Amino acid sequence: MSETLAEEKLNIVGMVVNTSSKEQPRVEGALSEIQGVELHGAEKGKIVITVDEKDCNQPLIDTITELNNITGVIATSIAYHHFDGELPGQEKRV
Repeated sequence: MSETLAEEKLNIVGMVVNTSSKEQPRVEGALSEIQGVELHGAEKGKIVITVDEKDCNQPLIDTITELNNITGVIATSIAYHHFDGELPGQEKRV
């Protein structure tokens, strides 16, 4: 594995975005415009997405806040989170 790949962090979140069935098409459109967000399915006001921090132009928490601020979003829930990398200040094991 190359040095660059070994040091690259991976931070992915699987989420459910809740909205009304009436607002769902508009919310899906807004979600698809956010960098790093990928839509995987939707039914009856529940939209399944993933957010990949490496594809975002901002920290993951800011993207999640942006999702919650979309008009028509009732709530978001994190269903899955995977982090693979080092945290700031974390020592490397040799």
